[in-house]
Amino acid sequence: MADNRSCYNCGQRGHTSCFCPHPDRRLQGGQSNSLAIVPAQPIPTFPPIINSQTNVGTAAPAYQSYSNGGGWLGKRVSSLEEIVAEIKVKHDTDKAREQATREEEENKKRLSEEEEKRARDKTERGEFQAQMNREVGLKLDKVYEAVNVKKNESNDELTKQKARIEELQQKHCVASTSTGVPKATVGGEEVIRLRREQIELREALNKRFAALEEVIRALQRQCEDAEANAEVWKAEALRLGNKRGGVVIGVSPVPHSRVRSRVTPAMTPNSTLKVDERLKGVVDRHQMEVNVLQDMRLKEVNARKQMEKEVEKMKEEMAKMQMQNRVMTQSNLKARLDEAAVQLTRKAGTGKEKVVPSLTVKEKATPAPLDSREVFLRKESKALRGMKKEEIMTICSKEDITYTTLEPTKEEIAQKRTTLIFDTDEGNVDKGKEVSVFDVTEDGENDSENDGRESAAS
Repeated sequence: MADNRSCYNCGQRGHTSCFCPHPDRRLQGGQSNSLAIVPAQPIPTFPPIINSQTNVGTAAPAYQSYSNGGGWLGKRVSSLEEIVAEIKVKHDTDKAREQATREEEENKKRLSEEEEKRARDKTERGEFQAQMNREVGLKLDKVYEAVNVKKNESNDELTKQKARIEELQQKHCVASTSTGVPKATVGGEEVIRLRREQIELREALNKRFAALEEVIRALQRQCEDAEANAEVWKAEALRLGNKRGGVVIGVSPVPHSRVRSRVTPAMTPNSTLKVDERLKGVVDRHQMEVNVLQDMRLKEVNARKQMEKEVEKMKEEMAKMQMQNRVMTQSNLKARLDEAAVQLTRKAGTGKEKVVPSLTVKEKATPAPLDSREVFLRKESKALRGMKKEEIMTICSKEDITYTTLEPTKEEIAQKRTTLIFDTDEGNVDKGKEVSVFDVTEDGENDSENDGRESAAS
């Protein structure tokens, strides 16, 4: 059985509000703001089924309170939205007022801090300037006192000298009237001498006054330099846009962007660079220490070089002595053959053993050198190869060799050393040789002679 009641949402028949394709107007406040396009599908309607037993009429008409957005729910939702909007507006207004109050308090606090900082900086500058003025005044007072004392002393000395001159003049006048010409001459010489001393004293005093004036001028220049530095510091501190001190911080009305000043602080023309005497003395002493250490280092290096030269000289002398006293060895093959000949036995034809006649050597042969002449010459040439001209000239002066050029001189030194070693050794060997004496027994003369020839040939 089909349901022909109308929908509470859209008012159409054939479906209920649960299956309505349109949006719910109760949540939309009676007005639909959706832009979705809902296709309008025809809803089929069927005639009512007539039953003989029951009489079913058409569906009841839709409630007017829920149709066309005129219900109590839409009105209540709209009233609630208005109340919420008013509450939100009031909340935003209160929040903006609190934000403005907070910003105003922060600005006042910042301005008060800036004022306090400016006042504190101003007080510090005033104290600094007052302290500088006091120190400069004390120094000037000392200088003035010293100058006044010197002036008083010089004035006293001048007064004394004038009194003495007057006294001498009076004595001179009295002496001239009483004694005559000779004493007047002596008094005139005394006056001339006193005047000369007075002139010298005046020149010395003038020099001292000039020196004191120079000192006063130097102190005045120092005071001017200090005042100029203070003014420069003050100008730098009061300069707009100074990020270091932040003494004057403010926002210019037009333009609002901060502009850094192009003024560069410069020193006054009368300002001169001051030299700290204490630091200068430290630097001078440091330089003196460096010079002393350099001198000590040079002496140490020179002594070390001298010692190294002496060591090299001693090594050369020791090498020469070793070459001169070198013990030459020789192959002992002949001695071994002689021992073998003494111990050798052989059997005779009759079956008796005959002893080979022994070989008696009166003196051992002189040993032969380990290295040959060419090997020794090669070693000497190799040792001299890396030496420089100064070393070769030193060797030439020691070994009595005339220096010509570098390489031929090296070759000559090597040849001379080789000749000195090998020719001397060979002469000693020939001089020390003696004839070997053989003792031959009576038995087996032929055999002994053959053995002697074989041993001699060996």
